[in-house]
Amino acid sequence: MIVAQILQAGTVLAIAALLPTLPVLLLLVAVNANLARAFEPASSSAVPQLVSEVDLVRANSMIGFGTYGLALVGPLGAAALTPLVGLRGVLLVTAGTFLISVALLWRLPPLAPSQSAQVQPAHTDRPALFRDAMSGLRYVWADRTVRATLIGFSLLVACTGLDDIALVVLAKNTFHTSDSVASLLYAGADIGMLLGFLALTRLTRLAAAPYFVAGMAVSSLGNLLTGLSWAVLPAIACQMVRGIGIASLETGSHTLLQRCVPTAMQARVFANLSTAIGFAAGVSYLGGGIALVSTSPGAGVVRSWSRRTPGHDRHCRSPRICYT
Repeated sequence: MIVAQILQAGTVLAIAALLPTLPVLLLLVAVNANLARAFEPASSSAVPQLVSEVDLVRANSMIGFGTYGLALVGPLGAAALTPLVGLRGVLLVTAGTFLISVALLWRLPPLAPSQSAQVQPAHTDRPALFRDAMSGLRYVWADRTVRATLIGFSLLVACTGLDDIALVVLAKNTFHTSDSVASLLYAGADIGMLLGFLALTRLTRLAAAPYFVAGMAVSSLGNLLTGLSWAVLPAIACQMVRGIGIASLETGSHTLLQRCVPTAMQARVFANLSTAIGFAAGVSYLGGGIALVSTSPGAGVVRSWSRRTPGHDRHCRSPRICYT
């Protein structure tokens, strides 16, 4: 985790120093994103070593609240700082946040990997990285709980992730709102997630599986009700319901895997879960794009897309390419 944060600070500093052309910028952003992907499973697998089992729900909820809370504050802070310190200044502040993270991580106790003969692959001539990756895939498929969690989460994202495409055209083409109101529709899920994570820090008596299942049901219900909404305000409220479900889904899935997966395999399991969710989101976006020409935005797409008025495109922003 420390190495990933140092390298992320380095990529942001490189962007600030060079202000590179678009191809180089995309390369540096891709490197930064992959470092973040490496950080996520490592941090998720570290949590059970830092807190007791009974506190896992509260710990995961607090991490989610901090993560998504700062994700909301970050863009606002950047917008406020840019007129004062300029683009390079904002990038330097961003690099500094990674270094603050390094200082905090350095204070953690040693988190040595657990070596278990039952989960370590037999010696072969293949590279260690390949052996470790294959052992993780085999474990995911062999363990019933892990397999069900990964498949269930991925199928949910594949079926509901396309709302990131549909919401902008639902707001603009169906409700005929301004860009600001369309942004509020997107923010509804983020607000709901914050409320959900905050509530889950207090509600810790249930087992992890009910949180996971309830999260799937509530987030899906929020999407369904958003599609049935007759105005933008009910749609925002329904997206808040969806966000509460996502908070329960995230907390329940992480806690469930942290409790049932051996320590030596947790990082690999979380990496596979993240990969499967990303792939499912891509499939959902592709399916949503294809369906845009055939149904309504309330169903996840827009029929009026094919008969929009001239000049309408300039009013629409690109959708978020982010599941949560």
